[in-house]
Parts: sequence; structure tokens; C-alpha cells
Amino acid sequence: VAFSLNSAFGYVYAVMLLCAMLSTSLACFAAITEYIKEKYKKTPLTPAYISILHTYGRSLIWNPHIHMLCTEGGAGNIEIYPNLTVAR
Repeated sequence: VAFSLNSAFGYVYAVMLLCAMLSTSLACFAAITEYIKEKYKKTPLTPAYISILHTYGRSLIWNPHIHMLCTEGGAGNIEIYPNLTVAR
């Protein structure tokens, strides 16, 4: 998942916009966690995820965006790490 903002917003609102982007990524992960816990009630799992905020792109131009990674399974009270496939 990638979120980005156009440079037309400028630097004046940068902090507010970056906080909104991070809040959105947190809401996405909360929804994923809720989905996994609801779908796999018999096997309580906690998914792992990471969110990275980048403020510049490869060409060093203001391009705030977030990279988000989430595991396809989760950690729980089991010995085997389950592979939870989601219909796409």
C-alpha cells in the first residue's frame, strides 16, 4: 500500500499532512489486525507490520509517501507460523 501527497500542498501544512498520513497507515493496520482476529478466532494471531515514512523520492523532490509491510500470517500460541491467504 502506498500513500502520497502532491507537492502543491506545500511545506506550510507538511507536519499536519504527515501526521494524517501516519494516522491513516495506523488505521489500515488496525483494520488488518481486526480482520485477522475475526476471521481466525480459533487460532489467535497477531500480525506483524511496519510503516516507513519517506518525505523525498528518488530524485530528492518533496514527495511524502509511506511504505507499509504486513505479514501474511501472524504470531500466536502455536508452534507453526500459519500462512493466511486472503482472496484478492
